[in-house]
Amino acid sequence: PLFFAYLGSWSLLIAYILIVIGYKVRLAAVPVVIYFLVAVFGFHVASGHGISQTMSAIVLLVMAIFLLLNGAGKLSVDEGL
Repeated sequence: PLFFAYLGSWSLLIAYILIVIGYKVRLAAVPVVIYFLVAVFGFHVASGHGISQTMSAIVLLVMAIFLLLNGAGKLSVDEGL
């Protein structure tokens, strides 16, 4: 479990850096979507948390899915390439 905690943390850090600079946003959104799917269904739902405790993870999941489907937009590094 400790290895996967480090793996998840580092993959999210790298993915968020790529998302902020706007480079390979769709590819960077994949580990974020996977991470928050596991957070929502593997932790919050499995633990029986209510919607108020799960809402922040759901919002981040929806934002990552939006980036996965739509990309970064006109002001990104990807658009200039």
